Amino acid sequence: HPVRASVDALHLLGGGAWLGTLAVLVRMKPRNALFERFSPLALSGAAIAASTGVVMAWLYLGSIANIWTTPYGRLLAAKVAVVLAASGCGYINWRRARAHQPPPAASLELLLALAIVVMTAFLTEMAPP
Repeated sequence: HPVRASVDALHLLGGGAWLGTLAVLVRMKPRNALFERFSPLALSGAAIAASTGVVMAWLYLGSIANIWTTPYGRLLAAKVAVVLAASGCGYINWRRARAHQPPPAASLELLLALAIVVMTAFLTEMAPP
């Protein structure tokens, strides 16, 4: 379906912009200036990933009840929780970088990003409700 394929592609691009660049930044030293420059890209990517994620959930779930009553919905809810945790780490990193302090939660954010990718891999192999 063209709409689903387009939304999926935008979701991947947004998530890749946010989480893919984070992996590089965690390895770089010094990080502060890089995190300041990275934040507009991260925020844009996260906004694209979040908005397309909502659209995808609406397209794939069919109803709100399927979040709790189907394995697909429960895994999606768990993924959303991990995305929120990663977003919280990103916010902390952004605030610290703006104050010219080291981003303390970058490695945790990257670990959570890995969990998001693994959960997404399982979701893509599950039949939606």
